[in-house]
Amino acid sequence: SQHVAVADTGWRTVHERPERSAAFCAFGGGDNGAACPPYVFAERGNAWLDGTPIEEGLYTARVTVRTVSGAELIEEMTFTIDLP
Repeated sequence: SQHVAVADTGWRTVHERPERSAAFCAFGGGDNGAACPPYVFAERGNAWLDGTPIEEGLYTARVTVRTVSGAELIEEMTFTIDLP
């Protein structure tokens, strides 16, 4: 399984999504082996999936992957969102 959480600079979670089957897509999709579709913020009113407006700034994405044997891997990456 996989879990994605995106947090702002105050560590407030702004997006969260668990996935139980491949392909593990942060914003949904990827069913039946299809590629993960891009999440184009401008096409969604510059909002997260729950409708919360996106604010410019630095964010951290944390991806947690767990295998069926119980092994766990956690990766983090930071990124910046600049709005037009």
